Amino acid sequence: MIPPLLQDKLDNLKADMFSKPLLGVTFSTSKSEYYYDTVSSEIIRTSPFMKSLIEALLRKTKASRLRALTEVARKHSEEKVLKGLKAIIDKQQNDNILKQFSGDFELSLNHQYQNRRANLSSMVLEITQKCNFRCSYCMYGDNYSNKRKHSKISMKKDVALQAIKYFLDNCGSENPIITFFGGEPFLFPNLIEECMEYARGINPDTKFTITTNGYLLKPPHFDFIRKFQARVSISFDGPKAIHNSHRILSGGGETFDTIMKNIKDLFYIDADYVKENFMLFLTLTDIENLGKLSLFLGENQILNELPVSINKITIRGLKENVNEFMRTLPGDTYLNKLVNEYIDSYQGDKKKLVKAHNAYFFPQIKLVSVRFPIEKSYNLCKVCTIGDKRLFVDVNGDFRVCEKSHDLPIIGDINQGLNWDAVDRMKHEFLSTTNPCKQCWAVGLCNVCWVDIYDNNGQVNKNLKEDICKIRLAEYSIALRVFMELTELLGDNIFPKASS
Repeated sequence: MIPPLLQDKLDNLKADMFSKPLLGVTFSTSKSEYYYDTVSSEIIRTSPFMKSLIEALLRKTKASRLRALTEVARKHSEEKVLKGLKAIIDKQQNDNILKQFSGDFELSLNHQYQNRRANLSSMVLEITQKCNFRCSYCMYGDNYSNKRKHSKISMKKDVALQAIKYFLDNCGSENPIITFFGGEPFLFPNLIEECMEYARGINPDTKFTITTNGYLLKPPHFDFIRKFQARVSISFDGPKAIHNSHRILSGGGETFDTIMKNIKDLFYIDADYVKENFMLFLTLTDIENLGKLSLFLGENQILNELPVSINKITIRGLKENVNEFMRTLPGDTYLNKLVNEYIDSYQGDKKKLVKAHNAYFFPQIKLVSVRFPIEKSYNLCKVCTIGDKRLFVDVNGDFRVCEKSHDLPIIGDINQGLNWDAVDRMKHEFLSTTNPCKQCWAVGLCNVCWVDIYDNNGQVNKNLKEDICKIRLAEYSIALRVFMELTELLGDNIFPKASS
């Protein structure tokens, strides 16, 4: 029950102040309280008292907002609450922040393409669906219900060359990039080399990347890798016990020692090339292994020289009975430990000792460092493009959104090119799931994947997206905290906010 006197004072304060909620989220660092204001995209430092007022104004209904304010008044005083609310009104009127949120705006994907012409910059070729590994977390393995499984199907040479020709004819970049993907591409090294030779014959500036498990990466392959200045991304999960528990041979057997030997052999042949063009791609199956990964990389003289990227477990299609092998979100206690280790590394010469920490946190920090205000319409600019910059070509020559999208609609093929009607249809289907996004505090940060809205039959599944969104929201919350911890330590310009 709201005391009548307080009710009168609130009514006199501003008639429509409580008609709609704010939209945003409060969070804390080790030093301060903050509020991320979704509408303005500003991050505002606040006091514990003002934080309690803001949290009251975030409640969904007018009645619940008024009840929450009453509780704040009981803990403090009515006069203090009224003074705080007047300060919020001042911010709304003069600084264009902390405004009420109506949800009356349009979401769009205007960055997807401007006309019905491909403007590609990179292409991924699925050289083969055959793989010599059976990794526990592989989205093509038995722990997933996805349609695409390991098979003996591989891309024919004429399909590969036709795909390359289409890509380079429709490339809008001065430095086109072709990535060779599998399965395991080095099961077919001759095809890779022929593709590189063909592409360079069309465009001498074509760049190449090979994604590999590293088991077949031998010195003879290093010759054509260096000849074409290809980059190599090696899937490698860190300490021997962790790596071998998930990355095993298709017939059974450990893989760590062979991959380490291959990396060392190539490093001794041409260390500078390896340091400049190789990277490690770690799949994080358990967030609580992050410290072990950083320690392992920091203590290995060769691996410590290589850049590291962290891949998180693919949730979509994961069978419920194997959920126990993944733990990708840290609990509060362990998160505090990770954040403190990461922040501490900036206060001394410890960065090489938190290599995996940086690979885990930095993409999240980068995501929240670039923010745009919500106006009458908002372009979901952090959602990846389809039919524009990047193209995935499967073993049959069909065009898909990416390597994770075998259950999604096909968007063209090497004979007909991009099917713009299919692209439009997918954009429409994506936007059909976004009504709840208009009430979500993270809409301005959202980079939800196309894969997250489709089920295994290629049909839009809003429930599936909702499950993924819960994980994304937890990740964005962590990102905001780490971003501001670093900003407090290094200054406001460490990750400057983009201008609107």
